[in-house]
Amino acid sequence: MNIETIYSNLPEPAQRLATVLQGWRISRRRYTREFHRILAECRERELWSSSRLREFQNGRLRTIVESASRAPFFREMWKESGIAPDDIRSIDDLKELPVIDKAQIRSAGRAVDNPSSLDSPELWLRTSGTTGSSLLVRQTVDFEQR
Repeated sequence: MNIETIYSNLPEPAQRLATVLQGWRISRRRYTREFHRILAECRERELWSSSRLREFQNGRLRTIVESASRAPFFREMWKESGIAPDDIRSIDDLKELPVIDKAQIRSAGRAVDNPSSLDSPELWLRTSGTTGSSLLVRQTVDFEQR
């Protein structure tokens, strides 16, 4: 029996309590000192010039692409598309990446994960499903705080 089934079978007052407790648990995990440090950095970036901000964004993009290139799914997809991680240097290069959909992510399973992040505590995030179906994706506590 999964957690959603258990929840739906609880009486309404117990569902409210479970919701409050889950919110409290998420808050404690998410809003740590690290979160507040990251928030302060974000607020500082609001004052940056557009060129400095673009430089920062391009650097973050390169970090993300480098991390994704360690995941078997992305490594293979880019290889088939003739793209090397070093080809993606700026936000303007994003148009070179192939578009993927939820079905591809679902069928890839754990192959979308960067193996070096698998030792960090994992959380599961369900997308909203606004396109007709939600997607369950793995994330780390660091990602949730960011």
